[in-house]
Amino acid sequence: KQWYQRRVAITAGGEGTNGGVQAGCGSLKCSAGTFCNTTSKKCENCPAGYYSKENAAECTPCAVGHFNPAPGKGACEECDAGTFANVTGNTNCSTCAPGYISTETAATTCTACKPGHYSGTDHQQCMLCMAGKYSDKPTATLR
Repeated sequence: KQWYQRRVAITAGGEGTNGGVQAGCGSLKCSAGTFCNTTSKKCENCPAGYYSKENAAECTPCAVGHFNPAPGKGACEECDAGTFANVTGNTNCSTCAPGYISTETAATTCTACKPGHYSGTDHQQCMLCMAGKYSDKPTATLR
């Protein structure tokens, strides 16, 4: 996160934005997925887990429920159902643990299956235990 430390130092130094162009960068305009580094006076890619809009003075971490796997992106992606991201700045989403599911995209948590149910392999739905099988514990998995 070396770029972030430079950005904090720049912000602490009092430089700001002016009409979408960061002060200290002159008329340099950066494309989405990049920011203006006032030290080098160049546009640099935002790191994975972050994004920026066009002419950004800094990169923004992906919100919870979202991720960005590669540097230089102008937007973050939503986590798929069956996965989640509960902190900002994610480079990927985590699969729900066995016995837990997420049914929506952009999930920030997973929900435990009720007793008598288990999570499918895609972690998108809880299924009723098969005939002759039962678990009184939430978060059961098929065995």
